[in-house]
Amino acid sequence: MTNKAIVILKPQTAKSQAATIYIEDIFDDYKIKIIEKRPIRGEDLACFGIIDAHYGDTATNAMAKKLSDVKVSAEDKALFKDLFDEDWDKLVAEGKILSAAMAVSKYEDELKFSSEWAKNGAEELNPDLYISYFHDIDAFVINGFYYAFKRPYTQEDAFVMALKVEFDIPWDTFNYDVIGAENPAAATEESIRGYIYDRAGALEIAVDGVENVVHASRNAEEAERDTKTWFEAF
Repeated sequence: MTNKAIVILKPQTAKSQAATIYIEDIFDDYKIKIIEKRPIRGEDLACFGIIDAHYGDTATNAMAKKLSDVKVSAEDKALFKDLFDEDWDKLVAEGKILSAAMAVSKYEDELKFSSEWAKNGAEELNPDLYISYFHDIDAFVINGFYYAFKRPYTQEDAFVMALKVEFDIPWDTFNYDVIGAENPAAATEESIRGYIYDRAGALEIAVDGVENVVHASRNAEEAERDTKTWFEAF
């Protein structure tokens, strides 16, 4: 049975000829066929909301215009109470919990806002919801990292390379032997993430558990979602 997936070379990787050559070589080794290749510019990623769509609830929580759009559960609120000894709903009513999009306007620019988030640190309520207290505006801010996280994708000279691929190997082989573990430090050295992680300095690519050089569909359902996000958005 032939499987199909979407592979996204993130901005740093897309600009590296050496990284791109290695990716194509490992695809050849595993007889993975590239059936479509599409560069997408940063301005299009921003204009068509592709990055926000790709990162789902993480982006929704960061960019919410009103707190009712934030995906927060009763368990999240209870954890917030344990961490900060404050009631979530009471602070929402008082205007003391803000999404990143609501809070950024209180600063001169996005860079200053992002710097403040980095300085303050944050607590995780769930994998898509992080929160930090900003002393200078006396408010808690949700997912304030997202502006800095998104910027490399949407700045003027940025682009990603979106690939449609098909292969006959099992999904586990594709995920772990070809692409590598999501945290590249744990990836096998021959995998794409492991190879680039080991050579990040020479390739001038910053790699960590979040910026892990490529995104790849992990199964058929995710491949279908990725196709809609990256190839059918515009």
